[in-house]
Amino acid sequence: MDDLEIEDLLRKVRPVEPPAQLRQRILAAPLARRAWPWIGAAAAALIATTAFHLAFGYEVGRAGLSPTPDTETQVADGITKMFGGDDRARRMAEFIVMKQTIFGDGEGDDVQSATTLAGGGR
Repeated sequence: MDDLEIEDLLRKVRPVEPPAQLRQRILAAPLARRAWPWIGAAAAALIATTAFHLAFGYEVGRAGLSPTPDTETQVADGITKMFGGDDRARRMAEFIVMKQTIFGDGEGDDVQSATTLAGGGR
């Protein structure tokens, strides 16, 4: 088999180019999609979310409870007893109560959460 025969075989199996119309459709730039409906929906969702967040945050902020020193002492006493009653247990209990008072559990009722932790749940 020589080079001419190989070229003849290749010509027979060589794929044909797509028609010119199809080539133009494939290579044509895609149509620009309109973004304003999505921008409007995103803006409305942002406004609604912000409004609900502010309304809910205001109500939670007004209802926030903070434990009194007496309650903190009682809770720390209960936790200290749970941990054995020594100085190390007392330090750990005070740390837990302080952490619970500062960070809370997100519910706004830190006294109940700390009391439940100490085993004296309501």
